[in-house]
Amino acid sequence: MNLTQLAHDLISENFNIDSSSQSNNVSKKITYAIDATCGNGNDSLFLAEHSKYLLCFDIQAEATKRTQALLAPESLGCSIEYLEMGHENILEQVTARQINSQIDVVMFNLGFLPKSDHQHITTSQTSTVQALQQSMQCLSNNGVISLLCYRGHDGGAEEFDAVNASLKQTGDDWQIQQFDSAKATDTTPVLLFVKRTA
Repeated sequence: MNLTQLAHDLISENFNIDSSSQSNNVSKKITYAIDATCGNGNDSLFLAEHSKYLLCFDIQAEATKRTQALLAPESLGCSIEYLEMGHENILEQVTARQINSQIDVVMFNLGFLPKSDHQHITTSQTSTVQALQQSMQCLSNNGVISLLCYRGHDGGAEEFDAVNASLKQTGDDWQIQQFDSAKATDTTPVLLFVKRTA
């Protein structure tokens, strides 16, 4: 099971999006979206295809550069901002744009930047939990958050545990699903899918 594709499918299902078709800006069903860790830009491209406005966060210049290169020819009418900063700044940036409680989707792909010479730069449990909690504050009604957690690298398991512990403290207004990789072990990736229900 490809968990990245599953995250895209779950988001599409939540917003009644036909993933096989590309919509124009008028008919897009997602208004505001955030890629909290844009990396190589795969989630950003998916969000740009189906959103009117997209904020792309990454602390690494190489990541925002790769994402810009991927999205440049295929932005499909989406207004995109690239923010070279950690995702723990989500609430500050959303507040500055006066779009609190209007974010429909936030996507996290945790760990390190794939195909990079700087694999020692990874997301951290402290900033990720902050970013998750901030994202939950910013979500619209029926908004969703996907978190693809990689547990195989140093600190990855601890980050997943911290995220999971934070989610367990949420109330009845949230629906939380967990999806494991095929042949799951303690070090295989896990997808967490969070939906605001009220």
